[in-house]
Amino acid sequence: MAQINRCPAFADYYKNVFAVSATFDYTLKYDKAQCSLNSDDYGQDYFDKHVLMRDLSVGTFSYTEPKLFLVPDTDSLIVEQMGLMYPFEATDYAVVPGMFDLGKHVRPFELAMQVSKDAVLEFKRGKPLYLLRFKTNEKIVFKRFTFTEDFKNIMESFKFVRDRVRKSQPLSFYYKLSAEYKLKKQLLKLAKQHVVD
Repeated sequence: MAQINRCPAFADYYKNVFAVSATFDYTLKYDKAQCSLNSDDYGQDYFDKHVLMRDLSVGTFSYTEPKLFLVPDTDSLIVEQMGLMYPFEATDYAVVPGMFDLGKHVRPFELAMQVSKDAVLEFKRGKPLYLLRFKTNEKIVFKRFTFTEDFKNIMESFKFVRDRVRKSQPLSFYYKLSAEYKLKKQLLKLAKQHVVD
C-alpha cells in the first residue's frame, strides 16, 4: 500500500479528495421485484424527510444527511461528488456522481445512488458514504460549526422557493437564485457565530 501511495499519478488524482462519513447508523432495504424501499429506523417521518425515491424500477434513490459545506474565502470552488474507491471497501450501491460550484450555490449534499438488485444498505456511523473532490490547488481546512435552528429556517425558506421552479433549469439559474437571496452571506454570518473550537 505504501508504494502505491507514493506514485505521483495517484497522489495528484487524490489531491483534495475527502471521504464523507455517516453521522449515525441507518439501514435501507430495497426490493427490486416489488419496487419498494423502506427502513425500520427512526420512523416514517425521518424516512420521508431524508429519502428521495427517484426511480425504484431501476433502483435509483437518494439519502440525505445534514452535511453542509460553506466556502468563506472564494466566490468559486467546484466540488465533485464521487463513489468510494481505493483504499475504501466496495459498497452495495453505485454513487451517481455530480458536481457544482460550492462558492455560488449552497445546498446540503445527498447520497444519490443506484442499486441493481435486492439489497440491505447499512450505513454505519463513522463509515465513509462517498467522496468529495475540491477542485483547487489550495489546502482545504475544515472548521466544524453547530447547525442551529436558524440555519434550518434559512435553508428551508430558500428550498421552498427553489423547489417551486416549474421546469428543470441549468446550474447557472440556481447560482443566480442563490445570489439574489444572499444565501451564502446569511449562512456564513451564522457559521462564524457557531464555530466549534
